[in-house]
Amino acid sequence: MEAPKTSRAVRKRKLPARYQEGLTVTEISSYCGIPDTAHISPPPPPLPPLLPPKRRGRPSTPRTVVTVIIPEAGPPESARSAVVQGDSITRVLDTATTTVESTTLEVYKSEDSDGNPVKKTKRKAILKNTTSQRKTVAQKRSETVDFIQNLQDIQSVDFQPLEEGPRRAPQPIYPAETELDSPYALFSLFWTPEMFEVLATNTNAYALKEGAVARDIGGNGVRRCCEDTMNQRIWYTTNANELRVYIGILLYMSLHPEGEVATYWHRDILTGPNHTPALYMSLVRFTQLQRFLHIAPVTGDDVPPQEYTADEIEQMTPAQRREVDKVWWGKMEPLVSMFRENCKSHIIPGSNVAVDEIMVRFHGRSKHTTKMPNKPISKGYKIWALCEQGYLYNFMHYSRLWKTVELPEHLSLTDMQNVVFTLARTLPRLPEGQTYTLFLDNLFTNTVLFRELRAEGIGACGTTRPHLSLDFPQVLKELKELYGEKLPWGSLVAVPVDQVLCLGWIDNNTVLSLSTVHTVNRVADVVERWRKRPLATSTFARESRKPFEGMGARVELAIPRYIDDYNYNMGGVDIADQHRAAYSSQRKALRNWIPTWYWMVDSAVVNAFKIGVFVPGKYWNRRQHRAFRERLWQELLEFSEEAAVKKQQDMLPIQRLERPEKHTYVKMAVRAQCVWCSHEGHIRRARTRTPSPKKRCFGDEIYPNVQDIHPRRVSYGCDICDVHLCGRKYECWWAWHGQERPLLVNHHNMYD
Repeated sequence: MEAPKTSRAVRKRKLPARYQEGLTVTEISSYCGIPDTAHISPPPPPLPPLLPPKRRGRPSTPRTVVTVIIPEAGPPESARSAVVQGDSITRVLDTATTTVESTTLEVYKSEDSDGNPVKKTKRKAILKNTTSQRKTVAQKRSETVDFIQNLQDIQSVDFQPLEEGPRRAPQPIYPAETELDSPYALFSLFWTPEMFEVLATNTNAYALKEGAVARDIGGNGVRRCCEDTMNQRIWYTTNANELRVYIGILLYMSLHPEGEVATYWHRDILTGPNHTPALYMSLVRFTQLQRFLHIAPVTGDDVPPQEYTADEIEQMTPAQRREVDKVWWGKMEPLVSMFRENCKSHIIPGSNVAVDEIMVRFHGRSKHTTKMPNKPISKGYKIWALCEQGYLYNFMHYSRLWKTVELPEHLSLTDMQNVVFTLARTLPRLPEGQTYTLFLDNLFTNTVLFRELRAEGIGACGTTRPHLSLDFPQVLKELKELYGEKLPWGSLVAVPVDQVLCLGWIDNNTVLSLSTVHTVNRVADVVERWRKRPLATSTFARESRKPFEGMGARVELAIPRYIDDYNYNMGGVDIADQHRAAYSSQRKALRNWIPTWYWMVDSAVVNAFKIGVFVPGKYWNRRQHRAFRERLWQELLEFSEEAAVKKQQDMLPIQRLERPEKHTYVKMAVRAQCVWCSHEGHIRRARTRTPSPKKRCFGDEIYPNVQDIHPRRVSYGCDICDVHLCGRKYECWWAWHGQERPLLVNHHNMYD
């Protein structure tokens, strides 16, 4: 049966304010033309309560805004009740105790079940519950006393925790021939020679693809360039040793920060300090390596990534997301996978590990960055990390657009909990009777996750939020919301819920936690620790400052053991961040994947340092982080000798080695230096690692003990190679063509 229609004039009528007080919803509906069968329901997005200004001396009455919708068809049976939503609590107010203060009428367009456009009327009303009144102080005090009396005694809490077994220290794994006192040897465990070779190969390929001008040797031993490339810098093929020097310079810059890169190559002692990198690499070469540094294999044509809408992304499976995500994640492969496997293969973590997020600073344009205004790094790339005492064991990248694409599907866990579960399952298996304890913050924890981890034989402990667990005890929710400030400092409430112990402890605030490895009814469950007196402006200052009255600013107090374990072990990821942030090698860059490259280099250094700390021989201690980095960049810069020799050899043309028996010794048009004598002179200077005597260096000093090498000037050379060479009676001809000089040489038809 259709609802009775009202005229347009009746719909516009508004009840004067002086007649609204004391009327019920039914009475005001009949006056304003609303049928008795009108359906009263909240708007699609819940509106915040509209409260009038409070008057002094009079208690305020709660008011809530609701929406009255006039349906086209018959209303439901509950049309005479109004559903009021506020503060995430749903209540049904009966019309007998609810009055309407004012109403407004709105007409909006909608569609019926067949998709035809229709007009509906929506009326907003301010309701006042006449039965609710402010509680007196005596009533509140009585409720608090009842709440405290109903709390369960800690000694009667019966909970069976997961057996942890004996506590274990982390066990580093390394080859027997590793020099543990050498930082480079430890660094090579995580940044292997294969990774340097991959980086060198892809960097050279990317430089040629981007149009870099390669060096060639012509007939006069000069560069051959096209007219349109005469002003470009010549690109020399890089190698693994040169990239080691490049990383060594980055580590040097992290210890001696400067505002501009060019400052490290200033040679005027009057304008500032003279830095070491100028002795091992030129500024032009350093900027070239930064420009053409490339990790992923270079393909022929780069196809721009296809743009997807948010709905299309939500419908994709993790495997499909991984395939289409080529914006920044693919550019870090294969080094990311190699580095992750190296981190996992060189340590067996100890008993206590932690999972938390890592922020890599980047303020450029990217759809994958995350904003966290209250963090030290407010914007950048987020990385989920599994660490122990600062050692990075495993990690997964997070994207604001694609989320965490490496996650497998899990039906009972959300994405946040699935991150923890996936990282925890990558831990190495332990003998029976031993297990891991995972420490988490309230971003990840809920009872479902803790039960899943316990089923895998992994313990867990961490702070939590009440709304993350559906079966979280109501008494702990009330403790957090209502009665936490009224209990004395150190009060502890524990409630077991299906193999998970839910805890609430009164400190400067109410701390809610979950644990599967702790108990609260034993003598060993309480430890004494030195505590600092909280500020007078803290949340529970009145109760939390009482134990310090007349005792000073630091007092030794008894706290639960699970709180002490959480404080000592939750910072595993934060320690890694502190080591990395203290001496960060990150430089400003325009490419959005470069910050992750710097993060990998710094993380490899931190892991190498931690391996040295974990070794029982104590080659390094935890306070020698800076000394470790200084030794590391010094050892990396020593590869400049091999890098220069390899560079000189790579500059020689490859055609000199092709069928040397066909090469003929002929007279050239002009007289010039022998290319092999010049090449050997460069090699000799590279091996001595000293500059030319004609170059003035720091403080106008000239390096001594440098032999000046003068290549012979000749008029003959090779017709096929088109270069000047000394005669066959010398070493130059044979060495140039990759042959050994015979003992007896026929000097017939030899001009030189």
